[in-house]
Amino acid sequence: MEKVVLLTVLILGCIAGPPIQQQSPSRGQSSQLLTTDYAVDISSQVPYSAFQCIYQNTYKIAFIRAYYPNNQGEIDPNVKDNIFSAESAGLGIEAYMVPQPKSNKSGAVQFDEMATNLEMSFILLNSVWIQVSGHFQSRTFCTTGLNTISK
Repeated sequence: MEKVVLLTVLILGCIAGPPIQQQSPSRGQSSQLLTTDYAVDISSQVPYSAFQCIYQNTYKIAFIRAYYPNNQGEIDPNVKDNIFSAESAGLGIEAYMVPQPKSNKSGAVQFDEMATNLEMSFILLNSVWIQVSGHFQSRTFCTTGLNTISK
């Protein structure tokens, strides 16, 4: 079901992609034009042709999940193929991880698993985003989430 929804969203996005917005710099800022690029968040396997379609419809960046919170925290099985396909289609790559705060593994161990997996495939990243989600009004969640990141 998730794949059907994702493919539907991708197809609709290819048909009606938004234009790139450009803004003039404020006084005192660099004379280069500031641009806003559109990005897509990928958390399942996406074929190369879909990445091509995304790129051709003004999206320039793919945020690709590299680690997810299943069980004790796991490498996303689609990360390598998605990164290679997105990059081949011309998209910029941003990787993100969703650590498992209730894992027996520390946040550092989960991060190292992800980084090592990517390095073994000759995928080198300058940065990795960390997604923390849940019920933010819960003090327990906030403490657990922050502890996972800081470990």
